[in-house]
Formats: sequence, C-alpha cells, structure tokens
Amino acid sequence: MRTIRRGAIAAALLICMPTIATAATVPAAGPLATAAQIRAAHPSTQAATKIVFEKRDGEKAVSLLTVIMADDFLDIADGENEQIFDFKLKRGITVNRTTRRFSNPSLYATIGFRAFELNNRRMLGGALAAAKVTALPDTFKPFWAETELALVDQSSSPPTIERQAAADGTVSFRFEGSEVVRLKPSGEALTVATRKLFSRALRYLATIHPAIIDQIVETGRLPATLVYTQPVGGAKTTVTLTLRSAEATTTPFPLPGDFSDELIQAASGNSTAAALNAVLPIVLQAEAGRYANGPRAITDYRKGIADAVTSGAAFQGLLLEFELLLQHGTASIECAGSPPAPRCYSLKEIVGIAAGDPRTRAFLEAVQIEAKDNGRAIELRRGIDRKGLNDTAALDIMLANALTNSPKRGEAFQFFLSAIRANPYVAGFYKDMGDYFRFEYRMDLAWLCYDLGRSLPEADATGNFQQIDQLERELESRNPSLF
Repeated sequence: MRTIRRGAIAAALLICMPTIATAATVPAAGPLATAAQIRAAHPSTQAATKIVFEKRDGEKAVSLLTVIMADDFLDIADGENEQIFDFKLKRGITVNRTTRRFSNPSLYATIGFRAFELNNRRMLGGALAAAKVTALPDTFKPFWAETELALVDQSSSPPTIERQAAADGTVSFRFEGSEVVRLKPSGEALTVATRKLFSRALRYLATIHPAIIDQIVETGRLPATLVYTQPVGGAKTTVTLTLRSAEATTTPFPLPGDFSDELIQAASGNSTAAALNAVLPIVLQAEAGRYANGPRAITDYRKGIADAVTSGAAFQGLLLEFELLLQHGTASIECAGSPPAPRCYSLKEIVGIAAGDPRTRAFLEAVQIEAKDNGRAIELRRGIDRKGLNDTAALDIMLANALTNSPKRGEAFQFFLSAIRANPYVAGFYKDMGDYFRFEYRMDLAWLCYDLGRSLPEADATGNFQQIDQLERELESRNPSLF
C-alpha cells in the first residue's frame, strides 16, 4: 500500500516513489450504522448512575437536566435536547425522540473542534497581546477559553483560582476577584468509579474550568447545588443546577433500536448540507460497492486509457492515468510485468503522447508550479478546455485542492462534489474534502467525509487516511478526560 500526497503527484511525472503505509482504520460503527447495529455493539444492559438536576440558565425557562453515566456512554437530556456520547464507538449521537430520528457524527469531531479552537484562540490572543491590545476579550484569555472548551492548554501557565470554603460546606471558586463557581455538596456519595464518570460528564454538561471540575469531584459528593458562570460569546450568564435525584440503575444503551438515522441534517437555507444530501445517494451506493457495478479496476482504467489514445484523445487518457494513480496508488501505473492486454501506458509515455495538446502543457505546468504559485496553477486549470472530455475527476480534485489553499477557498466545494460524482470510489476525494471542511471549522462534516472515505471498498489502497488515524490517536491520548 502506498500513500499519495499532493506533492507526490508532481514527482510522479518523472518517477513514482512508494511510501509504506498502514491500512486505514475503519470505524467499528461509523455514520452509516443503524440504531440496531449501535445497540448491538454494547452490552444488553449495564450498570449506570442516573442524576436529575433542575436547571436555571439566565432568562431561559427552567428545565430538567437528566444525566445517565455508564462506563461506555454518557446520555445528557436537557429538556427536549438529548445527546448520547458513545465512548466505545467514538460517536456523538444526537437524538430526537419526537421524530424518532438520530444523527451519528464522530466524537472526534467534537473533541477536534475543542482542541483546534483552543489552539486558535491561543494564537489570536497572542497576536492581540503582541499588538499591545490592553483590553483583551475574555474569549482569548486562557482561563475563559479553557472553561468554555473544557480543555487545558498545556502551553499556558495554570490560572490562579482562589478557593473559599464556608462553614455550611459551600465552596466558592474565584478568578480575578469574581466568583465563577459555587458548590454546595449533597449527601450523595460518589464511589471511586463514579467519580471518574462524573468528572467526564461535567466536561460535557457544564462550562466549568477543568481545574475546578477536578476539585468538585475530589469532594467525593454530588453537588446539591452547582452555580457557574457560563461564557456565551462576549457575554456571560449564570447557570444553576439543583440536584433533584440520584440513583444507581441498570440500563440498556439509550438509543432505541428502531430509530431512523439522519446522516446530514439539512437546516433551512443551508446550501452546503443540501448539496451534500444531493450527492449522498451516489455515495451510499459506492459505500455498498453497488454504484456503476463496483469500483473501477486497474484493467478497466488501462482499457479506457488505451481507447482514449487510439481515438486521438490522449489528454483524456492522461487524466485517466492520474485518476488511476489517485484511486489505486503508484503501483497501478507501473507497467513492468503487466499483461499485454489491455496495453499499459506508463505516465511518462502518456505524457509524451499527449504533449501536442495545449491542455497537457497547462495541466502539467499547474502540477509543477502549484507549491510555489498556487494562484497561477488555479488559473491554468480553470483555463483548460473541457470540450470532448468525459471524465474530469482528476482535474476537478486538483482544482478543488488548489482552491482550498487559496483566498477563493469557498469555490473549492463544488469541485470536490464534481470529482465525487464522477468517481465516488476514490477514498482520497473524501479525505481532501474532509480537510477542506476542517479548515472551515466544520468538524462534523470533516469527520463525516473521513468516515465515509474509510468505509469505501479498497479504501486503504493509497494510505490516504494515515494522517487522520494518527490525529484521532493524538486527540484521545492528549484528552483522556473526554474519552
């Protein structure tokens, strides 16, 4: 197996240099899993702790906050809103019990957003400080960023948090002279096991600094009342949780097995979700290996290339050669030992045959200069005449990636979709579109693309998802309190 990177495509014009890669890690139950499949991955029942709080959040109506904590899941229902964090399958499941539907995004998308946003705020805060901005907004101050995201920035000094205890057991936590959390412990004891579960739960259900969460859990008691300051944009509100009940219980996984999945939730006016939903039927057929009679084999590509050459459409043959490379890896365009039919054209050979077509010169120049002059590479690719071409997947994905790294990033999305429509079996197309969404801070859509790509037949042919597999391992190892 070999890894295909953007920079390697230019090198492939002269020589193909394989890089050893590990197989992509296909999630045990990804976004296409049914409710029944998700339930089947968990014990039929398991020990859990059910906690009910009354919640007062600023001017909002009072609601009941129900929390069910188990070893491999956390279920949080806040009024009509319910989310199940599945720590076994690494999913963040949103449940609508009224419509009996659910969505099943990756838990890594949730943690990834927090981690990337914390890093982003640190950099922006540093830039503002370097510019001598004296009144730094709270959102860029380490304490408040760490509070909102429930992560600790290891590169920042720990905040100075003052703790004051009253005679009645109430504990006040103060930062920069102001109370940010007030806790009154209840008589409900936390066992050693439930302390860990409650620590994890607080990081999802409340906006409290991780250092304060640790001290809350160290009391060994559930809070009778927990009052905390919640940052919302540039403002702050006060949230009060009052304990109503707590009980040990035995429960099945909380997602009903007959609920229907909703892969992409299309909010009104959301053109991105609508466009993704439009291409989804093709993608789902490809996931099952049923689109166009299955993935295009190497021999099919070679026949298409040979037909293009013999019919005088050598530039189309060149585009197919690149698409073959992107789908099947560098070994697929190496002709040594190939059977006599269909004829195997090496990349160097097909470049020579197509050299008389001005589109070939523009295409190759764009590949060669992209790293140094991305704007010119985009201009060259846009200028390629598509008349007579019946497969432009390689051209579309190259243009999409170039646009992603340009000030015109928003124009890239349509070309990712065009590439996938042309060939939904190329795992790298999903990886690249996932990276596009990650740059846009749409982590939910980024990981949807990554998961769909890793679920394709022959997804590991090019090792495209090594980087994402490693990123997920790092998110988990660096943030164990969220897993």
